[in-house]
Amino acid sequence: MIEVEAFISLCVKSLDASDRSTRRHLAGLAGRLLASTQEEREVTQNEPPKKGKGQSEDQDQITSSSINPSESKSCLLTPTEMFHQLSVPLSKGFVGRKVLVGLCEMYASLLLSLGSEYVEKNYAIIVAHFMNELIANPRNTSTRQDGLLVRTLIGTLLRDLIGVRLLSEQGQIAAIQELSGSYLKRWPALMPGQSEPSALALTVALVEVAGLLRQLGNSPPPVQVSFSLPYQGGDVKHRSGCPV
Repeated sequence: MIEVEAFISLCVKSLDASDRSTRRHLAGLAGRLLASTQEEREVTQNEPPKKGKGQSEDQDQITSSSINPSESKSCLLTPTEMFHQLSVPLSKGFVGRKVLVGLCEMYASLLLSLGSEYVEKNYAIIVAHFMNELIANPRNTSTRQDGLLVRTLIGTLLRDLIGVRLLSEQGQIAAIQELSGSYLKRWPALMPGQSEPSALALTVALVEVAGLLRQLGNSPPPVQVSFSLPYQGGDVKHRSGCPV
C-alpha cells in the first residue's frame, strides 16, 4: 500500500508541469494501478506456532481447522481506501486547477478500468466519495469559480462517464434511488438534529437525477416510488430558501 500511495503522489506532483498528452498518460497509468488493487490476491498464511509440550493433539487440530481456504484471498485496498488515494493531495493543501483537472482524469481512467459491474455495485461509495472528499472540501470551493469548476468536473464524471457509459438500465434506476434517498430527500432538514446536503452537492445530485430520468424515458415503477413521498409545506416552486 505504501508503494501505491508513493506512486500516485508522484503522478499527482507531475501534473502541474505536464502538457495535455503527458497528463493523460499519467492519468491512465494511475487509474490502471489503482484498479489493480481491487484484484483478489492470495493472502500468505502465517505458519502455525510450534506445538509446545503441554499442547494436546485436539488443540492442534482446532488450530489447523480454523484456517479457511475460502478466506485466503483479499484485495490490496478496500474501495474507500482506493478512491482515497486520489483525494489525499486535496486534503494536504491547495492544488491548482490544472492539477484538479488531472485528478479528475485519473478518476475517469480508474472508473473505466474498473468496469460497469464494479461501478454499479459500488455506486453509493463512489458518489459519497465525490460529495464528501471533493465537493465538501473547502479548498476546492473557496471561490465561486472554483466551486463551479468542481461542480462541472464531478457532474461530467457522473453524467458523461458513469451515467451514460457505465450504468445499465437497472443501474440507472438504482442510481436515482441512491441520489434521491441520500441527498434530495434530505432537503430541507425538517427534524432537529438532521443535516441537509450543501447547495453544491444538492445541485450535482439534481442535475444527475434529471439526466438519468431523460435516459430512462418513461419512469419505471421503482423510480416513481422513490419520488412519491409527499413534501410537507406546499408546492416545490413555493419553497423558500431553495439553494438551487
